[in-house]
Amino acid sequence: MATSPRWPVRTGGTVIPCGHTARHGYDAAGAVRALDVTAVVAYNDLVARGAASALEESGLRIPDDMAVIGCDDISPLDDLPGSRRLTTVSMARDDPGRQAAGTLEALMTASGDTEPD
Repeated sequence: MATSPRWPVRTGGTVIPCGHTARHGYDAAGAVRALDVTAVVAYNDLVARGAASALEESGLRIPDDMAVIGCDDISPLDDLPGSRRLTTVSMARDDPGRQAAGTLEALMTASGDTEPD
């Protein structure tokens, strides 16, 4: 199984090294299938979709036999032909950036360092 160790797929406390694409999720599904688990939470929706495809090809019914959950709510994927809705964790994309910029601005103002070098 060719995978990238950068992004993990977690299953029941086990971390399976996995990349960030649907193909990486597909490739990691064999390791998921070998475990006695009923759910997998993937790094992102692409990995989750790839894993779900491979798990279905192996005979599992999603979500009846195995729950597959993604983390980033890439809703445009639901518009693909033949695609079914994916359980996903929706994360605010703009708020963390605004909060980080606000914190940085406050730190710079407090230190008097408001001009670029």
